[in-house]
Amino acid sequence: MSQASEFNKRGLAKEFRLEDGDSYLIIEFPDHSGCVLRRGPGTWGATADFRPVPAQKRTLRKLGVSEGTTYEMIARLLRR
Repeated sequence: MSQASEFNKRGLAKEFRLEDGDSYLIIEFPDHSGCVLRRGPGTWGATADFRPVPAQKRTLRKLGVSEGTTYEMIARLLRR
């Protein structure tokens, strides 16, 4: 099975936009790990570039999830 089809079966990804205009892509992978990416202007013809956020927990708190490990916070946010 390819990685893409495995992600489609069990992975989750959603984009969240804050009132200040910042936009974040939150991803949970099939192994229940995850990451927080910040949307920025695209380069080389791309609509947008997404870069990893160094302070993921702080960003998740801004998105309304207050406690837990980073992976638990990501899971709670994506299942709302």
